[in-house]
Amino acid sequence: MRAVVAESALAAGGETPPLCREALEAHGLLGSAHYMHDEAPLPSALLSAARLHAMTEAELWLYEPPREQPTKTVPPASTASEWHALVSLRAALTPPAACRAALSQVDALLAELCHVVPEHSPLRLDASDAAAGALLSASGGRGAVCVAECTVGGRGLVAQAALRVGDAALSLPATALISAATARSELPPAVVSLLEEEDVWSEHLLVMLFLMRERALGARSRWTATLALLPPLDTEGGPPSAWAEKELLSIGGTDAYWQVHAVSFRMYLYLSICLYVLLYVRERVGGGGAWESLGLTLTLTLNPAATK
Repeated sequence: MRAVVAESALAAGGETPPLCREALEAHGLLGSAHYMHDEAPLPSALLSAARLHAMTEAELWLYEPPREQPTKTVPPASTASEWHALVSLRAALTPPAACRAALSQVDALLAELCHVVPEHSPLRLDASDAAAGALLSASGGRGAVCVAECTVGGRGLVAQAALRVGDAALSLPATALISAATARSELPPAVVSLLEEEDVWSEHLLVMLFLMRERALGARSRWTATLALLPPLDTEGGPPSAWAEKELLSIGGTDAYWQVHAVSFRMYLYLSICLYVLLYVRERVGGGGAWESLGLTLTLTLNPAATK
């Protein structure tokens, strides 16, 4: 019994992006067909085609086909793309009866890829763990996690014991969360009413303005303990959106690099819109109690170079 697996069957959504087409052509795989029977191993050319189809745009940009050995098997680009390649291969190897040996080989590669040997390391609690635990108890929440130092820097939540399916890792009442609903209930109604006019931006702006006000209140804010747990942006372990461009270059060429730039732009957009709306709100509510209750002072500094 024989089977034919076409390279085109590996294309996600039936379409092959231009970069992938170029890589496939460089290897002589574009439009190729692979004949198989139940005792034949997985053709290396078919595995190469699957890996090229599974690569992200960033991985294809970085990939350089070998000029002297175009038939050489394409190496895995990343764990994620390799998993997608093997899964798509498994789906394309039909009928199964005609591809037993190849399917066994794909299953073995998948098993090797997904086999993880746990690394045991001592748990080091972060300095904020005690404060986080106290805040959790005070808010009526409960959890089976602690705040621990991460080996790569920063901090994260780690289970204190093995969790089973259905166990709650962390449970918090809605009243303990800073959300748009919180902002609506605590900001002056006149300000909330104006921010609601911003439609899709309203919830972002409500939370941003609420956080600005609570930070300005300092120790007088009832959210002081929560705000104290937020990580500063200028320390190790801060979000990539706060990294300098030199630091971002260390992940250049990856999807993460472009995603970080997208997030940074979105944050800049939010802040720009927030400033515009604050000026609008300040103008509409005037200098009365609604604005003064926010405890905010707007200071604008014009950049002479930007006004030329």
